[in-house]
Amino acid sequence: MNNAAFRIFVFTCLLFTVYLVFSTHKEPGKVIWSDGEGYYVYLPSVFIFHDFVKDAVRDTGYIKAFQDTGKIFSKYTCGVAILEMPFFLASHWYTKLFGLLSTGKTDIYGRGLCWSAAFYLWAGMIFLYYYIKKYYSSYITMLAIAGILCGTNLYFYTFLAPSMSHIYSFFLFSVFLWKSDFMFRQKLQIKGSEALTWALFGLLLGMIVLIRPTNIIIFLLPLYQIQRTENNFISYVKEKMRYIMLAALCFFIPWIPQFMYWKYISGNWIIWSYSDEGFHFWMEPKLLRVLFDPWNGWILYSPMVVLPLVYLWWNRNRNQHHERIYLYIFLLATYIFSSWWAWWFGGAFGHRSYVEFLAFLVLPLAGLIHVSWRKKWAGIALTSLIILLCYYNLGLTYAYRPPWDGAGWTYESWWSVVRNLFIF
Repeated sequence: MNNAAFRIFVFTCLLFTVYLVFSTHKEPGKVIWSDGEGYYVYLPSVFIFHDFVKDAVRDTGYIKAFQDTGKIFSKYTCGVAILEMPFFLASHWYTKLFGLLSTGKTDIYGRGLCWSAAFYLWAGMIFLYYYIKKYYSSYITMLAIAGILCGTNLYFYTFLAPSMSHIYSFFLFSVFLWKSDFMFRQKLQIKGSEALTWALFGLLLGMIVLIRPTNIIIFLLPLYQIQRTENNFISYVKEKMRYIMLAALCFFIPWIPQFMYWKYISGNWIIWSYSDEGFHFWMEPKLLRVLFDPWNGWILYSPMVVLPLVYLWWNRNRNQHHERIYLYIFLLATYIFSSWWAWWFGGAFGHRSYVEFLAFLVLPLAGLIHVSWRKKWAGIALTSLIILLCYYNLGLTYAYRPPWDGAGWTYESWWSVVRNLFIF
């Protein structure tokens, strides 16, 4: 792709993003609610009210006081708030500059969260682009990125639910993929500083786990890459031990504010914040329901993911791009999600726990496109299918009226919505 075409593509994406940020939410302050407010509440508490008091919360029926201290208690960790902070501070500065209400809950702050989600989407896409472009052409890379964005609920959790955690984890996953490839497959480092390379890797993994602790399973990727590229895994670990210890130390740096918060509200440095919620189905995971149930079944609502998953399975033995470990990670993630007490993860559009893992599907989708384009008609067929699946996802996205779960939501309910998309 020449530079002029690439600039036109980027400019078009930026214009479309601006349009979506301003048009999707007529009252953007309402994006600060439910789980999204749980992630966000740290910011108004610290920067506006200077304490964890109920005035910092919109829905005090959902985010309540800690029973012993009376301080506002969020069961969600502060990782998302750390990433949202620049946009929150910009919104807060704007309200001060123009003498507007500075409560942290107005439309100005909600619009800031919309911009925050859009920024981290495209920042993640940039890392994915430069990661995948090493292996496939620019055209194939951009089509794969567009397919994952428009063909899955990544679109929904960027533009329609920007206060949720998933787009922030998607960004971090994208950086993680690029960084792991950079360090463990290409065996590169930041110019002049191997220590800095490992320190940043530790910080990155720390942020990923802070936002969603179960996402630590992606650490299997660099372990696998080391095992595949090094002659002796144990010797490599011994050689790099001082850097590994540095990365481990940096891993805990993002956790310091969280430990301080837990200590402040409870008197304990570490607490289990989810009360009686947990992995109640370890012995009977709801695997098929997580994938195909009308209550947010991943494949039912995002059939686009079947294409890269089939490619991963197809190439598991060739394993050119470490397809095998990708499959293991998805299998383990599915088992974890299927074991959670609310395996459908509440009022969601599609299975939201997979959103960040979609970053792992862009490379295999690019590989599938590359193979199909070797034959004209196969390329046309696959491209047409990708467009159709994007239409399906975007149609459901804008038809969504929560919740699509509960006793009243069945396959017949899902089919009635799908039928309206294809019968005019």
